[in-house]
Amino acid sequence: MDLIWQGWRQSLKLVSDWHRCLRKVALYAERCPEHHRYDHIKDTPPEELAISCEKEASKIRELIKDLSETNRANDFQIKAKAEDVRRIHAELNEVNNTIKNELQPRFQIVTTRIQELADKQPVLLRALYLNECVNGFRNQLGVLAQERPKKPDKEAFKGHYSAETEEFCKEVEEVLREWKFPDLDRVTFSEFNDDIIISGEERSSHGKGVRAITHTAFNLGLLRFCRIRLMPHPGFLVVDSPLVVYRQADDDSDPKDKGFSTDVKEAFYRSLSTAKGIQVIICENDDPPADLSANIIHFTKTNEGRYGFIPRIES
Repeated sequence: MDLIWQGWRQSLKLVSDWHRCLRKVALYAERCPEHHRYDHIKDTPPEELAISCEKEASKIRELIKDLSETNRANDFQIKAKAEDVRRIHAELNEVNNTIKNELQPRFQIVTTRIQELADKQPVLLRALYLNECVNGFRNQLGVLAQERPKKPDKEAFKGHYSAETEEFCKEVEEVLREWKFPDLDRVTFSEFNDDIIISGEERSSHGKGVRAITHTAFNLGLLRFCRIRLMPHPGFLVVDSPLVVYRQADDDSDPKDKGFSTDVKEAFYRSLSTAKGIQVIICENDDPPADLSANIIHFTKTNEGRYGFIPRIES
């Protein structure tokens, strides 16, 4: 901008100089009006007239020279200013291209990132709040853990524990006999594993099918044990697929389950259908015996009958 201003100042100075030259010519004409009349020429000798004309011509040549120099100076300044203008335009175009191609995309990226962070701010604030809540709960748990009374030694209940488990094992054994569990001898309880032992073998040593049905026997025996002794129990049992091994082909069953009769399946349903004072809900894929006296609900997954365990919602 300083270069442009200096150029304009020089241009104005040249125009002012050219204007002064014109004023000199006008003043000269006013002071010498006789030069604009031709009636005096006839009385002037030719030598003097020639000298006068030469002087006038010399003055005019000087003025023309001054005007030419002024024009050349103006042309030079105009060219210089034009070059400055082109250079400045080129710089402006370069700056505009830089803004458009480099700075504007970066600005857009930064703006988008700022907006994303602003959108995440409520989530982060919520996370910080929840983290503070979790830390507070952990501190409370630590305080409660210190205030919690020490768990009594297991040995203090050993005698009572043995008597209760013996009666409980008898209930489980009775359930398994009702289900015609094969090769059944006695059911005992392992205090080391906190699980039952069937015919001298740990329940966990059998295949998944036997483990499933004996787990059901464990829960049903516990229900009977509690009801007979008027101990707290909800009074019902929900079992999912307790007979899974007995509905599979022999080739697909667990090798540890080989040798177990499928008669257990029918005895299982018969025993539960005659149980008194308790409720057992069985979820199985195979159909129970057709003549079974029980509330049987078949999930059809069609518009006929009940669609499934959770009723279908019509859209």
